[in-house]
Amino acid sequence: MPVFAVPTTLSAAEWDGFAGSVDESRDTKDLTVYLEATPRVVFLDPEFCASTPRGLWATTGVRALDHAVETAYAKNAHPFTTALADGALTMLAEYLPRSVRDPHDHEAALKCLQAAWMSIIGVHNVSLGLSHAIGHQLGAVGIPHGVTSCIMLPHVMRFLEPVTSAEQARMARSLQRVQGDTEDLPAADRLERILDELGVPRRVSEFGVGREKLNGVARAALGDIVVRESPRTVDETVIRELLEAVW
Repeated sequence: MPVFAVPTTLSAAEWDGFAGSVDESRDTKDLTVYLEATPRVVFLDPEFCASTPRGLWATTGVRALDHAVETAYAKNAHPFTTALADGALTMLAEYLPRSVRDPHDHEAALKCLQAAWMSIIGVHNVSLGLSHAIGHQLGAVGIPHGVTSCIMLPHVMRFLEPVTSAEQARMARSLQRVQGDTEDLPAADRLERILDELGVPRRVSEFGVGREKLNGVARAALGDIVVRESPRTVDETVIRELLEAVW
């Protein structure tokens, strides 16, 4: 049967045929690809989205930022999807704080919905990466989907900066134009400004996840399908150190 989607968050799952499910016996999230489940039509209705809780809207918006960042510096990045990712990054930086402040700012909400679409539409050709791999497995131990990007993305960007400096410099320039200052800040710092403005959660420990869970999360993240496209090689120790920094 054809699927028709009316999204009320910015996580953008309606644009692809991926699904995630948690195996609680393993504390692991598994990914499934079923292209036939991709919706035939997606209706973007900013007025309908006004009833979405602002915290959920904000954190899934950061998830869309994560899509844009990771596809732009993926090992298999493509100029077409990179252009869409850059546009999504700029639009979300400008309109996400506006739409979080005022759910009835329908112009801002529609721009966010369009940016979420732009951020992920190429995901069947250009893979997500390390932030998503860790985020999936943090989801398996109880941290909401969009929140994992709020926690992990800036730290992963700094870890990857030595091998993605050109891409991150471009992101920093795009964010600087929106933020309207003359400071020479790296992209991760500019992203942190957005997170500060949104007031989103930033620590694993805020969700009652004990430090003893981190080894299992790191192990599961290393086995996550999207970690293979990380532009910098990682192992379980590296992921554990990143998790420790955000615990």
